[in-house]
Amino acid sequence: MARRILLTSGRVPSALELARSLARAGCYVVVADSYPTFICQGSRAVSRTYVVPPPRQQPASYELAIMEIIKREQIDLVVPASEEVFYLARFAAEIKKHCDFFFAEASVLLHCHHKQNFNDQAHAMGLSVPDSTLLLQGSSVAHGLAQQDYVLKRCYSRGGNRVIFASGGTDPQNCDVPMDGSWLIQKRIAGETLCSFSVVQHGRLMTTQLYRPSVTLGSIGVVFQSIRDPRIEAWIEKFVRKSNYHGFLSFDFQRTAEGEIFALECNPRITSGIHLINQDVLAQAILNPLRPLPKKASRSRAQIVLGVMSALPDLMSSPRLAWRTLRECIRARDVMFAWSDLWPLLYQIKCYLYFFKTCRRERFPLSSCAMDGIEWNDERTL
Repeated sequence: MARRILLTSGRVPSALELARSLARAGCYVVVADSYPTFICQGSRAVSRTYVVPPPRQQPASYELAIMEIIKREQIDLVVPASEEVFYLARFAAEIKKHCDFFFAEASVLLHCHHKQNFNDQAHAMGLSVPDSTLLLQGSSVAHGLAQQDYVLKRCYSRGGNRVIFASGGTDPQNCDVPMDGSWLIQKRIAGETLCSFSVVQHGRLMTTQLYRPSVTLGSIGVVFQSIRDPRIEAWIEKFVRKSNYHGFLSFDFQRTAEGEIFALECNPRITSGIHLINQDVLAQAILNPLRPLPKKASRSRAQIVLGVMSALPDLMSSPRLAWRTLRECIRARDVMFAWSDLWPLLYQIKCYLYFFKTCRRERFPLSSCAMDGIEWNDERTL
């Protein structure tokens, strides 16, 4: 009998990647989202779709809707595609009464998502991270870090949102951020930013994909290139083993000119590296933790075409950047395209039109639209 899978946040490209992979493995795939129009509605890999309340604004109603889907569709496994995982974790005990789920406990997710708590945890494991501390009024440690080039970040954020770079000697109080512990100050590490995405089964690293964002829209990558680095892979393996993590796990790293690596932050969810993993490997890593993964190569490059198109105004201002972007796009696979599932390639236009309409009505940037209603920023909700 086919395993029945519920995917959440069907608007994000990673949900489509999951749906195709799991359907290819013989699963019956159901997808839910709080937007009335989302990309997985256009995929033949998806058997049923549901519109549910937004978890951030209506967590209680969201829980009721998800539980109703689980019961009605006789779901075997719940798989989150984005930050709604934090809201699912709030009622994981209730989910467990009916089916399994592919994510860690709420306390583990929270600890990894909080940038300073993650930094402290990795440091205690003997793993390399930049010097960092909470930004508090009168903190001598924060004052010391401010004497060299540093970075200010919100403890809960994503996609490079509200990151401030400052030169050594600049008083953090002049950076217009609160000194209440909701932000951190971190030593700035010069080098190349690299990213990772991993599938983890109860402390066992199933598969990891390292990549570099070769084209970005603001701070968000829209073209990705597969890479290898044994030092980063060993770093991730050690963290996974010592934390006994379960679910999807992603990191941002900085690699210096000397080859040193430092983990900048952790995202306990899917990131764009999922688009570079072979579909058969991805599905088996989720479904069969005890079975050896098939030996299949990862994809070398991937892109989100409409994301690139959204960046065109910025690209036109720099011919050199535009040429490099065009070259990367020609070499990369569009994540929406699949010969066996062509409709999402066109259906995404309808989704983006809804995104544009929503952004104009709510007056927030397009880059924030994908996370509207599913992002998680406040520890008091867990």
